[in-house]
Amino acid sequence: NKVIPVPGFKKFESDNQLVLASFLMSEGITYDDILIYIKSIVNEEDKVFNDEYDEFLVNHLKKTRDKNELMNLYIDALDGKFVQDIPVITFIDSVICNICNDKTITIGGISYNKESIRNSLAHRRWFIDEDNRIVLYDADPKNINDNNLDLVGKIDLNDFVLWADNYYRVNDNLKYFKKR
Repeated sequence: NKVIPVPGFKKFESDNQLVLASFLMSEGITYDDILIYIKSIVNEEDKVFNDEYDEFLVNHLKKTRDKNELMNLYIDALDGKFVQDIPVITFIDSVICNICNDKTITIGGISYNKESIRNSLAHRRWFIDEDNRIVLYDADPKNINDNNLDLVGKIDLNDFVLWADNYYRVNDNLKYFKKR
């Protein structure tokens, strides 16, 4: 799943991001506390909570996730790439899908078809390589073979973030959000 993610992982990754973000909204909680909470659920240990909100989140996870899903959440929480890259890619995805009106985007001197990038992000056909590049794939909509993909490009993730941030700022996109 780290090589060629398929669309089904989008919901799983998003759910895990929401869980971690929900914990981080709690007052006085550290990242270590989150890991301890998740580990205590997996090991079926009783835990003293920082506050009622933390207790609510833990009880919710106990009711809604099986042990395997909780172990995957724990592994994701330990994975620096998951914790850092998914929110950044969500931001890039938001700029491309909701704000960018261009047919092509240019990053690092290379032009890419915006729709192909959008498809790759929307269908989770990407991965981060060892050089911190997002490797994007697209497929024909009639494609029934998950491995029949076209390489869209390999974009340095830092350059991609700078592009999205600049595009957002240059286009005064606060106007966009006020319209909604």
